[in-house]
Amino acid sequence: MAELDAWLRLLQATGIGDSQILERLKQAGSPEAFLAESPRRLAAAGLSEESIHRLKTPDDAELDRWRAWLAGPQRALVPLGHPLYPPQLATLNAAPLALWVEGSKPELLGAPQLAMVGSRSPTRGGQDTALQFAEYFSTRGLVITSGLAVGIDAASHRGALKGVAGTIAVLGSGLVPAAARGAGGRDRAARPAGLGISAGRCTAPLSLSATQSHHRRAHARNIGR
Repeated sequence: MAELDAWLRLLQATGIGDSQILERLKQAGSPEAFLAESPRRLAAAGLSEESIHRLKTPDDAELDRWRAWLAGPQRALVPLGHPLYPPQLATLNAAPLALWVEGSKPELLGAPQLAMVGSRSPTRGGQDTALQFAEYFSTRGLVITSGLAVGIDAASHRGALKGVAGTIAVLGSGLVPAAARGAGGRDRAARPAGLGISAGRCTAPLSLSATQSHHRRAHARNIGR
């Protein structure tokens, strides 16, 4: 089994960050070895019957859709342990198994970053301040990471595009088309100078609980940078 296919099957069978899956994956040494383990051993490791069933009987149609998405331009899957996987994110107990990435500069994942997030309904002065701060820090080499939401997030991305370091959009809704998220042109504007990334599946929005946790992961990518 190819490594990419093994990762896709793991992602299909698990949640965003499943601590039991992560621990068993570390013990197995590779996703291929993990998938080769017997249902009995997986159950003994604490995996639920439902998770084991999904691991052993994957949805091939969905996997084909994911492969087709990854075959598009400037798209990649960055799994845990990959050189581009953010090291601070990997320290979380429930770190995402992989990040879906779309954009021209995947190397930004390892660059010095500053997270900027805020209100969806800021004052005009607040938006202007966010834009100016983001441009200032970007000009001095800091990648601006935000959530692509309206308000402060969008202003931060715009400011970063005026600088030189680029910008990363952390998308709690998955890398679905912009129209489906209501993001409009902000999505397309950010990616030429940076990245859109998500721990969610590339072809479907995340659940509410997963969306609520994506800001914590954005913060983790910036600790110690």
